[in-house]
Amino acid sequence: MLACGTPLALKELMKKILPVLLLTITTLTHAQSTVSTLCEDLPINGSVRVLAFPSRNNPLAQQYGLRRSGEREYEVYVNIDFKAAASYDGNLQTKEAINNHYKRFMRQCFRRNENNLVDEYQRKIKLKLYE
Repeated sequence: MLACGTPLALKELMKKILPVLLLTITTLTHAQSTVSTLCEDLPINGSVRVLAFPSRNNPLAQQYGLRRSGEREYEVYVNIDFKAAASYDGNLQTKEAINNHYKRFMRQCFRRNENNLVDEYQRKIKLKLYE
């Protein structure tokens, strides 16, 4: 068992979270493109569900909600379900405990970086998790 906070523990955690972060970045990239397409049509407080099927340029299917929360602000709602790998031997024993634990970290990451997600038209995008 790895102690929290050690460089080795952080490295192991990043190995587990990296695929999810890559999927989130891919979703964000698609969301920015979608925001550019929908921005004039979506009223403030309006929302739309986005479904992007896999393609040659993007092999991952994507499904998320897009909400216009202000004149230049949008929220992208993603639904992520964390599951333990077969080799997991940590303290969290149930699927719900594992999912809640990693969702908490993901929400913190989204909040810490929400001011950095701005497109070329100075529109802000905030990533959110479905609850």
